[in-house]
Amino acid sequence: MMERPSRSKLPEDRPRRCTDCLFLLAFLGALGAAGYAAVYASKNGDLARVLYGQDYMADLCGQDNSIEATGLPEFIEPRDDELTLFEKLHPGARISSRPPASRVRRGMRDHTSRSVLYFTLPAGELGGFAPVAVCLDECPGNHPDPDLHAIDRPGTWVCTGKYASGPPPECPDGGGDLPTCVAYRNAYFLRAGAAAAAACADPLQDCDVCFPPYPTTRVLQMCLPQQDATLAAMADVVAAVAVLGATVGTSGNPDYAASAYEGLEGGSGDGSTGLSPQDMDELRRLISSLPHMAVEDLSVAWPVLAGCSAVALLVGFAWLLLIRFLAGLMVWITLFGLAAADGVLCWWLWTRQQAMKADVRYGEEGDFTSQADAAYISFFVFVSLGAIYVLLVLCFRKQIQLAARALAVAALAVGQLPALLILPLASASLAIGALCGGGMLLLLLASCGEIAYGRPGFGSLYLDSRTEYLLLVALFVSIWLVVFVRHTQHAAVGGAVTKWYLHRNTDRSATRCCGGSAVALGLWHALRYHAGSIAAGSLLITTLKLIRIAFFLLKRTFYQRVSRGLDACGCNGSNRLAAMCLCCISCCLKCVEKSLEALSRYAYAQMMRSKRSFCPSAAEAVRLLTTNLAGAASLRFVAAAFLFLGKLLVAAGCAFLGWRILVQAPPYDSALYSPLAPAVCIFFAAFAVALVFFGVYNMAIDTIFLCLCADKERVDAGMPPLGRAHELSSVLGVPIDAPAPQHPRGKGGRRMLETPAERSGSDPSNNPFSRGSGVVDDGGYRI
Repeated sequence: MMERPSRSKLPEDRPRRCTDCLFLLAFLGALGAAGYAAVYASKNGDLARVLYGQDYMADLCGQDNSIEATGLPEFIEPRDDELTLFEKLHPGARISSRPPASRVRRGMRDHTSRSVLYFTLPAGELGGFAPVAVCLDECPGNHPDPDLHAIDRPGTWVCTGKYASGPPPECPDGGGDLPTCVAYRNAYFLRAGAAAAAACADPLQDCDVCFPPYPTTRVLQMCLPQQDATLAAMADVVAAVAVLGATVGTSGNPDYAASAYEGLEGGSGDGSTGLSPQDMDELRRLISSLPHMAVEDLSVAWPVLAGCSAVALLVGFAWLLLIRFLAGLMVWITLFGLAAADGVLCWWLWTRQQAMKADVRYGEEGDFTSQADAAYISFFVFVSLGAIYVLLVLCFRKQIQLAARALAVAALAVGQLPALLILPLASASLAIGALCGGGMLLLLLASCGEIAYGRPGFGSLYLDSRTEYLLLVALFVSIWLVVFVRHTQHAAVGGAVTKWYLHRNTDRSATRCCGGSAVALGLWHALRYHAGSIAAGSLLITTLKLIRIAFFLLKRTFYQRVSRGLDACGCNGSNRLAAMCLCCISCCLKCVEKSLEALSRYAYAQMMRSKRSFCPSAAEAVRLLTTNLAGAASLRFVAAAFLFLGKLLVAAGCAFLGWRILVQAPPYDSALYSPLAPAVCIFFAAFAVALVFFGVYNMAIDTIFLCLCADKERVDAGMPPLGRAHELSSVLGVPIDAPAPQHPRGKGGRRMLETPAERSGSDPSNNPFSRGSGVVDDGGYRI
């Protein structure tokens, strides 16, 4: 007669002990180091150094720069013996238009009411003048005057020197015949002459020059040009260059001045003339760049981005509820919904490219023609992707049914553990808080640096080695803390689902365990006993993320060196080979990171079941998965593919909603250069939100599957399965037979067992899982 194993030897009844205490101490030490960095930054940092820009006279915007307030003399000898923080993060970047100076004169002005930094010219050098950084109280684009860019309104000019506060009091609108008013109008940069241009470029002198404003958008504490409106403003400026015959032809950029002069159509002195398409393309190239446009569009569309992220939060929560009650149906709804979305996109691309090709601008304007051709090519790309997608669904329909059953089992667990739906909200809130705190700490540490005077703009700070090390520590701890919060959720879900699995519906303790108490108990066990193991797993992932970040910076440095012409020795072939190798290494690092993230989830599930530390649990999980490789690969691939499609559908729906708002609702329909950058950010934000919610089902499926694999091995060893093994094995297609009679013990006291095929009388090839290996003791562990 078969002897039933003692309850005291079962995994769920073994006493829990603290695991991986050394990693927990390391984690607490890292938090202590971050605390020390916070104290150091609070004592030595000043956020004004990073939040406010530096103008052309080495004064900070939004600050009182007098000698009494700063304690600095009028003349400063700036350092130039090392790279600034901005130069280290952006190798080869050009910080300032003026070269580094050995001596700089400060303006010592009170800019308390002038907090935004504005560059007087958006299109590079013009009229012998380089863009001059000045501090303003408001960006010109925020002014209610719609004709702000008009050059014949001197009262709206942006000036330097003694005219920085505006026109003289005698002529507030800049008009009048008084000598001071005439001198003010003569300070217009096209009339000022070469001497004023040289004074603006000299770090030891101030200059009294006025520039016409152009429409801008405020992004934090900086004014960025509005591309379309700035083109119109600069058209008037170039027309004035031609009419006034100012200094452009003799200084700065004569070739560009000549082409602009010849491009004027019917040039006259009223400033109403336009530019040729070639000149407009040149201006667009000068003032437009992809990061610039993206940042500006995001600064305008941030309310839509925040609203669509909130919608993604609600949709993700509703999606979990729908899966809870309609798991199998939701699988097919997701599959058909994605196919329908691809069909709608193909239809829109086809109609769009037909309408654009019928337009008169097709073939005449380069940008319009490129967009039409891109829509035409995109149509065939998405048609091909849709066809491949339909074929994959048809080929894997049986595996999809298996995934639907696995999702139904996970939905059953979530239904009896409703508190699992609240856990993602809590972990997401903690992760966002950790990110915000880490970002604030990084800003404070960066503000501990010494200002690089004479370099207008942002980020010109010299950091000592101590501050740089603290920056790296703060970055490392911030990422580690975010990953730790995420992995704590995995462990809590694994513990709650394991407890649900080990208690049958007929047990009296089923009602007690299947509720909020099971989730709370799983979270308590994860933090009370296994915080060190979670720290070990999160440390592994954090290290890989930092390696990828460092490799990304290295790769970008290489590309910038190549783009600056450092491959002029004829090494183009080797550069292409090096770029290919860098891309391959980056892909390999990403694959390793994703593989270890999946392994860590299984390790946490096994850890909460076996109550062991991280490394033995990971090794045991790998053994169970490799023993049941066929079933693990099939179930994991299809279930992960469905959950990914669900996240993709939620993100795509929110991105489409945001895109429709941006192209139809005012003021976004006219204020944006392109809705593409905000729509892409909405997509990734919604995908991140959906990732948090769908991770509950992902972890539940992994935990249940691992428990079934362990029970299958117990049955192979002649012991009875635990918990819900029989009722779930039929749903997931995992054959768990009745335990075979116990055989006499052989040498060494170990039991001699029959094979599963001998007990069931079935062919092992029909089993989707490979045969369990090894001898297992009463606790479910391999001896």
